[in-house]
Amino acid sequence: APFCQAERLGQWRALIELQRRGLCRSIGVSNYAVPHLEEIRAAGLPMPAANQVELHPFCRQVELCEYMAKHGVRPIAYSSLAPLAGWREGQRSGKAARGASAMGGKLPFADMAERYGVSEAQILLRWAVQQDIPVLPKSLQAERVRQNIALSG
Repeated sequence: APFCQAERLGQWRALIELQRRGLCRSIGVSNYAVPHLEEIRAAGLPMPAANQVELHPFCRQVELCEYMAKHGVRPIAYSSLAPLAGWREGQRSGKAARGASAMGGKLPFADMAERYGVSEAQILLRWAVQQDIPVLPKSLQAERVRQNIALSG
């Protein structure tokens, strides 16, 4: 989200114009909090179709999701795998450490994955799908892409 309210509203008006001209079907935003969305609503402009935000069991953003549901803005999850320690090749996730600390020292995802015969990533992606939240998983590895699609186990 741009930092300046005038820029945010100006950019949103530009997207509305592109949609009006038929150059795009849906328009949305990314990383907008309630105050950013409220600026759009207060300006009397159409609300975004979607808001792409970080959503996973350790970052549920309940207030934001409730506001979006009330105003017809669809959440789209990114960083759904952030709770996993190795969610990015060669990078440790601070979110995994904070989540483990909050869970008494151990994350539940490995045990759940073993119990259900799926990957830890599938556990997290399925959580979002069960919350009726579209997810945007990404991988360059064919096997992970297959796993990301096969969320029923």
